[in-house]
Amino acid sequence: MSSLPLGAFLSFLPEECIPVIAVTAGFALVFGQRRLAIYLMQLLGLLLILPLIFGPLLDKLPLEVLVFILLAIILGTFKSIIMLLLGREAGGQFIGSLAADFFKWMIFAPFRTCRKLSTMVSRWFGS
Repeated sequence: MSSLPLGAFLSFLPEECIPVIAVTAGFALVFGQRRLAIYLMQLLGLLLILPLIFGPLLDKLPLEVLVFILLAIILGTFKSIIMLLLGREAGGQFIGSLAADFFKWMIFAPFRTCRKLSTMVSRWFGS
């Protein structure tokens, strides 16, 4: 199983967790877990550098774009949670079926709206 879902969760940690990540990386090195220590140090570097880069950029974006980015982050986190709980294959199937249902809803929503409006108009005029 890939460490991608775990990385998605760890990327949303608050700044107060930075010392904890550094100490955990040190313990991982002491106990011989070199890969984990490298991963945690990379995460620590990203948590320190990315706010400096993306902070001013996000301040300049319009609200609509920020809402779209927030929606993408929420959906990505939801996908990571599902894949962590169900596994890669089952999570992919689940996310695929949700996406198919969403697009079916998007395609048929105008027709349902027209049908409801026509029903309301016909009831209103007493046909």
